[in-house]
Amino acid sequence: MKTYGKKWWDNFINYVIFGPIAMFMLVVATNLFGAISGPTQADQLTQTASSTSQEPSFIAAMVLFSIPIVILWMVIGMAKSYSIAGAAIATGYGQGFAKWTKKKGVSMGRGAGRAAVSPVTTRARSFGQGVKKRTYEGKLFGDNKASKLVSGKYWKERGENVEAKYKSYGAKFDKSGVDGEMQKLQRKRIYELAEENKKNNVSHDALVKDLDGGDIIKKKAAALTLANKDEIQNSGEFKKGLNALADDSELKNQFVKKGTKSLQSVDDLSDAIKALGADSKSAGQLLKDVNVGALPKDAAGYSQLLASEAFTTNPGLEKQLNSLLKKEGDVQILVDYKVSKGATHQDAYMDLVADMRPEDLAKQGDSLHSNAEFVQFVFDNSDPGQVFNETHRKEIFGELSGKKKAAWVNNGINP
Repeated sequence: MKTYGKKWWDNFINYVIFGPIAMFMLVVATNLFGAISGPTQADQLTQTASSTSQEPSFIAAMVLFSIPIVILWMVIGMAKSYSIAGAAIATGYGQGFAKWTKKKGVSMGRGAGRAAVSPVTTRARSFGQGVKKRTYEGKLFGDNKASKLVSGKYWKERGENVEAKYKSYGAKFDKSGVDGEMQKLQRKRIYELAEENKKNNVSHDALVKDLDGGDIIKKKAAALTLANKDEIQNSGEFKKGLNALADDSELKNQFVKKGTKSLQSVDDLSDAIKALGADSKSAGQLLKDVNVGALPKDAAGYSQLLASEAFTTNPGLEKQLNSLLKKEGDVQILVDYKVSKGATHQDAYMDLVADMRPEDLAKQGDSLHSNAEFVQFVFDNSDPGQVFNETHRKEIFGELSGKKKAAWVNNGINP
């Protein structure tokens, strides 16, 4: 910075000194040209030239123009040399003054136990840092195109774009190579801006504003920042974040993993999965991390999820959802759904309940253990060799809590 600062001052003083000198010599040359180009002087030169040449007018013109041209040439040389010398002297005085003030500041500060700092210098330095930052970011004259075009950040990114484009050509001669390199570069900028958002503690409202804006980098960085700071306040913001990151699976998976806490109902979960489209991988991540409160509470909610594109393109998601519901004690929802699709209760229970371990079956909710159809299923399969034989009933009964045991006893299922 010191080298660039000196260069700037040298050039500035160069032109400050060059101007007056050049103007003065230009006036001299102009007046001289006017004096020698009058009718009398021109006639005398023509007569003199005619006695020695066949082109008297040409020679006269050459003589008239050569004198002021020589003077103008002298102007350039003299003014430049004087300005360089003047710049060196002025810069030297400036550096000397700066050293003197530095020494004075330190010597004055020693007595007080610390170096003296001028409020004016501090403000000037802060102002300069602010101008430098705004210039680099393209906000010197406000957030507009003119500021952007003179910003260091804009031209730095333009250079990086060109570098990424030609780097991809060297590795792979097709459009996919270009797209891959550009996506890497975009992702790098998104991570940098997300980190800057976190460092500057950008507010929730400001991040949502970026999420609604037209700048792609800002939108994606805002989505990541909201998820990482656990500041997604509702399913609407979650969907906006998903849409912003839709074309980048890596960033989208990170967002889904961190942002699912905002989904509080099956409608929220259904909307989020629909927003993922056919991206079953992200949908699986969403199911893995979702709040229990957003899981279906009945067959209608379950059916709502199964209708989304991610589920229709990947049967594995249905199995994942079924495991979650069984784990949460809601196997009765799966039974009701199968019955709504035409299955009998006997077939539904045989498919979903018969092979469950006693401890897993005991964890199911009251909706199962107090259900009359489930009671009938147990009775119908309680003979020796059947699913709910006496031994199996005793194992299940031993795992049941007090309320569920009472439901079994009241319904006549007493091992």
